[in-house]
Amino acid sequence: MIGDPQDGVDPPVVRVVEVGDEPVDGPDVVVPDDVGVAAPNHWDRVGRALLAAVADSMARTAIYLSPAACADPVTLLAVIAHELGHCDQIAAGGLAWCAAYGLVPEVRAGAEAPCYAQDCAVIHALRGDSPQALMDGALERLLSYGLGGDDTMELARGVLNVMRRTLEHGGELGGPSHDVLEALRERGVL
Repeated sequence: MIGDPQDGVDPPVVRVVEVGDEPVDGPDVVVPDDVGVAAPNHWDRVGRALLAAVADSMARTAIYLSPAACADPVTLLAVIAHELGHCDQIAAGGLAWCAAYGLVPEVRAGAEAPCYAQDCAVIHALRGDSPQALMDGALERLLSYGLGGDDTMELARGVLNVMRRTLEHGGELGGPSHDVLEALRERGVL
């Protein structure tokens, strides 16, 4: 069962109360009011699997999604995998990690690249996009992160290159992308 959005919160917070008969203690997924494409047309197939995967990940972390993240079900699942990667990073590194992410371009590059690899893996599995094209797109988006010079972009490129090679050879990444894809498989969606 998916709980009702909390009153007075803008945008609404979708809280997974239980999956099947089991209570769930996981992150809140904060979605914009105008999810249009993803929710009405695909919620039964994708939404429940998505929220179950998110709910299983960690205790009450909040993930705030932009309207662009909800453009279509594949993008939504990819963004969730990306953001769950950051949840793992924050859980491991705490406040010090957050400060370093904001202050040190190399930390930001080392944090964003594996999270982009997670969303690329979901897109590749669900839509079949070329791993090289996904890597190129991720590197293009990383240019807006203030990563500094060529060294930090090379760090990001190296991490994403591992993702590209893994997917090109038929492999699947571990971590949140695996969790999202496994949740879809368990529910017969994939």
